[in-house]
Amino acid sequence: MKRFCGEKVFLVSCRAFATRAPPKPNQLNVFDRQAKLLQRERSAMLPDSGVFDYIREEVGFNLFDRVMDIKRDLSVVLDLGCGKGHVMKHLHSVSWA
Repeated sequence: MKRFCGEKVFLVSCRAFATRAPPKPNQLNVFDRQAKLLQRERSAMLPDSGVFDYIREEVGFNLFDRVMDIKRDLSVVLDLGCGKGHVMKHLHSVSWA
């Protein structure tokens, strides 16, 4: 027993050992498919959803231009996740003969 500010204080020693890892906090799921689907649906319903299509068109053309710089034979091309096919329409316009 000790005294602190004139009061009697009992010191108790207590040790605790971790027998397992602490629970992980809820982690943010960055690639939540359901959330992304809802975001796409909401943005598609906006009245001005096509306002920035000219930027997508430009990016699609620039990507097409870079693909055309590749010198090796590309027998298969996949346009994955490109919205309205902004790259593919340029690829279809090229004669592959």
